[in-house]
Amino acid sequence: QSGATHVVPPPVAVPPRTTIKALQAQKVVAAKIQQRREEKGKVARSEAAPPADEDLKQRVKASVEPKKRALADDAARLTMEKKASGAQRVQEWKQQVHEMTSRVAERPLLM
Repeated sequence: QSGATHVVPPPVAVPPRTTIKALQAQKVVAAKIQQRREEKGKVARSEAAPPADEDLKQRVKASVEPKKRALADDAARLTMEKKASGAQRVQEWKQQVHEMTSRVAERPLLM
């Protein structure tokens, strides 16, 4: 008892249940949740749109396809521009480093 302190658990609002009661309560809650999910699924299935006919699918596909191609072309163009600007920056940096090293080499030594 020299270094040990006794810890009192905090008061509980609900008395602890036995294992059997806890399992029964869990099963009841699980059944309610499952029932709600099934009801939501039925509502979602009943509100689902009827399947579209093939003509409509083809018209939508025909109207979307050029936009998809344009987006792909824009992405490719932007990628090429970024690569080109990156290469240009690297070239400029190399030129600046070369100029700095040549200026340093041309300086007279001070002793």
